[in-house]
Amino acid sequence: MHEWMAQRIITISTRPFMVLFRESFGLPTDLVRPLASDSPVLGQLQLLLQAMSGMENDILGWEKDDKEGNPLNAVEVLLSLGVPRLQAFHAVLDAHNDLMRLYIALAAEYLVEMEGPQKKQATAYVTLKDKLWPCDGLVDDRLRAVRFLMQMCGSFCDY
Repeated sequence: MHEWMAQRIITISTRPFMVLFRESFGLPTDLVRPLASDSPVLGQLQLLLQAMSGMENDILGWEKDDKEGNPLNAVEVLLSLGVPRLQAFHAVLDAHNDLMRLYIALAAEYLVEMEGPQKKQATAYVTLKDKLWPCDGLVDDRLRAVRFLMQMCGSFCDY
């Protein structure tokens, strides 16, 4: 799945979003050639957001991808390797939640690095997680919510 996610980060293409988001908070927008003031942690945060977006898309779109025979989905990649259906789904979900925990930890590290007037903009940038994922406990809440949705969809995971 590692190889698939390396490709998935490219296909999800959140770069335009990253540029616009950075611009809205007065941060440098040149993602191709980072400025010296850019933290390597900021780049890691951006990559984590891309990976999480790809996994979320794959998790939420899995039923459709499976019905259409679309192999371009992290769950389908694991299925092609012989991983049982429910185990494959949970592996992708758990990988997403691990990335979420790492994102939260790196965001805190990034804010500690900042000084001066940019700290306010940087705080707004990394607290994107608070808008999308209201609390650290949501990692587990999201896990329960997605599992609940899968149960509500019937026995899709059981065949």
